[in-house]
Amino acid sequence: MTQNPEKNNTEAFQAVLGKEKAGRVCCYGRNVTPTSLKQKELINSIKQNHANELNSLKSEVQRQMLGIHSFLKGLVKQNPGLNMPNLDAIFGSIPSEANNAQNVEGQINEHSPTQALNLDKETFGEKDASLHEDD
Repeated sequence: MTQNPEKNNTEAFQAVLGKEKAGRVCCYGRNVTPTSLKQKELINSIKQNHANELNSLKSEVQRQMLGIHSFLKGLVKQNPGLNMPNLDAIFGSIPSEANNAQNVEGQINEHSPTQALNLDKETFGEKDASLHEDD
């Protein structure tokens, strides 16, 4: 008589823990059901997707900030008469890694565009100020 080893394992398991009860998962406790396990798995995958998307967006924002920084630095070099004193304060400490996107958020929140770029008549040369006298 040869017996199936799987059947022996199942019988031994049932002898110790009793028959399987519908809607329950053995060895996980009283309140765990197959549905709750699937929901936890789904929630964890959604959290992981959200974290990946968030990291992707943070790195994209940082890349764009670096591009804007380069553009403004080039603009200042090409126009030496343009006085933008807060430019270095805004872009002085751009983080070098995407994980430091909190620093970028802090810089964005600290400096509004009007505060960062004082483009009033005093900032422009006399020639530029005369163009804006109609305003």
